[in-house]
Amino acid sequence: MTLLFYPYYESYLPDVLKVSLTLDHWIIFTSLMGIFILAEAFLLTRTRDDQTFPERFVGARGKQVGQHRIKKLALLPVLFIWPIGDLDVFFQYWPVFDYQGESYGLIFFPLLLGLEHVIRTRRPKVFSQWLLKRLTLLGMSVIILSLTGFLYAPLILLSIIVGLIGREILLFNTRQHEANHPTLYGPSKEGLKVLGVHPFSPASEMGIEIGEVITKVNGHKVSNGDEFYEALQSNLAFCKIDIYNLEGEIRFTQRAYYEGDHHQLGLVFVEDYI
Repeated sequence: MTLLFYPYYESYLPDVLKVSLTLDHWIIFTSLMGIFILAEAFLLTRTRDDQTFPERFVGARGKQVGQHRIKKLALLPVLFIWPIGDLDVFFQYWPVFDYQGESYGLIFFPLLLGLEHVIRTRRPKVFSQWLLKRLTLLGMSVIILSLTGFLYAPLILLSIIVGLIGREILLFNTRQHEANHPTLYGPSKEGLKVLGVHPFSPASEMGIEIGEVITKVNGHKVSNGDEFYEALQSNLAFCKIDIYNLEGEIRFTQRAYYEGDHHQLGLVFVEDYI
């Protein structure tokens, strides 16, 4: 977007930063746009349900509900091929080459790439996979359109439009889905809804997943954090948990209970203590 308005602010830049933008420059810049979209998709490949931030808040009906916040930040050491112009080369052996009468050199430029999404209707991993596929398709489309600009220049402008509008459409679709579908992290009449699972915790070892509902602990029905803790204390050597999974089917998991284990096995519930 900054490059689109370059002709309007070029006169305010110092001479050392002024460059004559050619077709090749535009292809490089638009290709980088596609690469950054793919880099965002790559960050999503590393999203697991236990790597997000569970949060509680009071919903529109006055009940406590939950959500997950996906936050990623990465430092990308990007290598640019940049027109040298009047810039001085600080190192004698720094790679510089000529192309169509202009000198180009390599420049390392650190870029911060971050993303943040709030998810209430899906598990973070499911949402990440959904967005990953669409970002990958969008990034590849931008790069292909940009490179095709060598043959037909107007496709470069089209690649910019596709990249900017496509990214906004994905953001709009995400917000619409969150607004029009029921939350996955609302209270359950059946028991305790799992909002979060601490990594490397007893609950993680037992295979308990966010979004599932814990109905019984050691044979005792539970509906809040206090009852869950009391049920755990009823057997200090062993715990058996009855769970409604995400398909609505009942399953069981069990594990020995050791001294020093988390008092709630490393679980975060939608329903807080009462």
